[in-house]
Amino acid sequence: MSYPQNQSTVKGDLDQGSPIIQTGEISLNTVTREVKRGNQEIVLTSKEYAILEYFMRNPKAILTRQMIENHIWNLSLIRIKFINYISDACETSLT
Repeated sequence: MSYPQNQSTVKGDLDQGSPIIQTGEISLNTVTREVKRGNQEIVLTSKEYAILEYFMRNPKAILTRQMIENHIWNLSLIRIKFINYISDACETSLT
C-alpha cells in the first residue's frame, strides 16, 4: 500500500480519502492511530494523540485553550467550573 507523500497540504490528503495526515516530518495515520517522525514511531496516550490530530487537522488556525478543551474533552464552561468547585472543595476538606 502506498500513501501520498504530499507534505505541504493536509487538506489535500484528507480530501483524497487518505488516512495519513502529514506535516513536515510528522505523519499521523487516522486508521491505525500510529504517529511517526520520519521512520521513528512515537507512542502517545489517547489524549495526546487526540490533541496532535486536532493540531494537524487545523494547521493554520490559532487554537485557544478553550477550543482545545471543548474539542478534546468536550467540556462546557459550566462543567469546568463545576470540576474546579469540586476540586477546591476536596482540597479544603483535607486541610
